[in-house]
Amino acid sequence: MTVLRLTKLGIVLIVCGAWALAYPGKPFDLQKLVEGADVIAVVDISRIDPAGATTITVDSQAVSADAFKADVHAERHIKGICPDQFIFNFFTPKQFVGYPGVAVGRQIIFLTRRDSGYEFTDRHFPSLPRSTGIRLRHRI
Repeated sequence: MTVLRLTKLGIVLIVCGAWALAYPGKPFDLQKLVEGADVIAVVDISRIDPAGATTITVDSQAVSADAFKADVHAERHIKGICPDQFIFNFFTPKQFVGYPGVAVGRQIIFLTRRDSGYEFTDRHFPSLPRSTGIRLRHRI
């Protein structure tokens, strides 16, 4: 490799390394996510509608957020039970704090029961993509 190529590679590694350290997220821990969830289900989110602006607490800080309502159809329960059809409320902060939110489509969601309904077990990892062709042999 030439000195110019090594220099370019060094710059890319420094920039990418700094970017990775700046990410405010946390490491993914599937075991912790599964253990903390009351409900794990394969769902189809058919529609997401805005529900206004609100303020939520993130790491003891008040953060402005957009509220949403998602129409959810549970196709299969993996852990716990939730209604086959329900509306799920969630929030996406207006500033990036590592919460990806969810999108329309099929996915596996992890929910915790609260008095007011359900919330994501971990806002950093609200869902995982659903893969076709994988069959679960038993429920958790």
